[in-house]
Amino acid sequence: MLRGISMTNEQMFVNASALSVSEKFTHIFKSVMNERRYKIDDLVRLTGLSKRTVYRALDPEDTTTTFKTITKLCVALDITLTLSFFKKQNDEKYTFTWCA
Repeated sequence: MLRGISMTNEQMFVNASALSVSEKFTHIFKSVMNERRYKIDDLVRLTGLSKRTVYRALDPEDTTTTFKTITKLCVALDITLTLSFFKKQNDEKYTFTWCA
């Protein structure tokens, strides 16, 4: 759930099923940044992360971004992060919602 964003879910998650997890995060973060006219330096200031860490977190090819970094970006961008997990055997769904 994104608060204060005028995009619909359909606009935000176009072809989301074809994206990797890091590509989905990157897409969401960059969409929110564009909507609010935030630059990398704004995220550095708001999160306390280094510029290099923010750049890596926004790189869809990067696989080293930690949950702590994603959490800081979510807090800075006022994003509620919801993760869903499925059991393979019966597709039972577990949802974890983290709110800043």
